[in-house]
Amino acid sequence: METSCSPDEPGYISLIVLVELAWVLGGAYKYDRSVVASVIRQLLQTDSLVMENARIAWSALRSFEENSADFADYVIGQGNVDAGCSRTYTFDAKAARHKDFEAVPR
Repeated sequence: METSCSPDEPGYISLIVLVELAWVLGGAYKYDRSVVASVIRQLLQTDSLVMENARIAWSALRSFEENSADFADYVIGQGNVDAGCSRTYTFDAKAARHKDFEAVPR
């Protein structure tokens, strides 16, 4: 990326790729949440990259840093908020603690 992307000809990262990156770093490579958050933050701040739905990514990153659910959960929640949803139902107990989610009744 360093040799083929520039501010004049930026690379593009889709939101799903960012979610997958967070999952691989945290799940497969077992990096701490703070490391995963740092990598995402660095990508979002890089002027030689364009991020799909950067506002959703930034919001999800803040929630990921402040809470305990997966980055993907916060991307889903913020995407739904942007779509006009008042809440997102989830089976995930960690995500259900966040203001944008509500646990599915059992």
